Amino acid sequence: MSKDNKGLLKYLGSIFFGVLLTQRLPHDSYSIIQYIIRPIRLGNGVIYLSGLIPLILFIIGIRGLFKLERFASKNKILIFLILITIVLPIMRNSLNTVRSTYYWLLKDNLETIDLVDAKVSLAHSDKEEVTIKVSLELINYSKNENEFRIRMHLPEAWKTYFGADYFEFDEEYTAHGHSNVTNITKEMTVQLVDGYNQQNIRHSQWYWETFRYEIYDDEDTVWIVDHGI
Repeated sequence: MSKDNKGLLKYLGSIFFGVLLTQRLPHDSYSIIQYIIRPIRLGNGVIYLSGLIPLILFIIGIRGLFKLERFASKNKILIFLILITIVLPIMRNSLNTVRSTYYWLLKDNLETIDLVDAKVSLAHSDKEEVTIKVSLELINYSKNENEFRIRMHLPEAWKTYFGADYFEFDEEYTAHGHSNVTNITKEMTVQLVDGYNQQNIRHSQWYWETFRYEIYDDEDTVWIVDHGI
């Protein structure tokens, strides 16, 4: 293999590794790099440093490609645009294909259900009650549909405010297979423990807390983690 071809593989590999680090983990809202470099909470703000390493890998890769003999006389802006619009999407799609294939090869159990997005919001009803709205987007890589129920496990502060470890969703849900996305919206009006009020929750910065969702049926249980920070 020529030196130029080795350089091409090396620098494309650097870019691909950066893309891999930003890939979300199964059943988790964090990527690989976010577990390596956690967000730093400072007062009322959060500093995210996890994007630095993928950015450095991307810069190393693209600068290396510009130096290769085959691209020496080519338009650098055009090369950059091709990387952004074609190469990077192909890399991401290849990782998504690997994920989909892995899940597809599993048995048709709840392990094939994964997280797309999760949102929690509060509507303050009165001093003693709070209305919680949960929106979940779940994707099912199975070949068939799965029926399941959901428990929303609470962060430590909420366990104190509501006197419960989790909230049970009353309904049974169905996730259709073949990478279909199921949108779930649940509203619950919950009583606060005596001695606490809405001000306690409002000032607790609860939106930085981690929520865990237990997806379960009679045979299987899958835990999905949605990180606040």
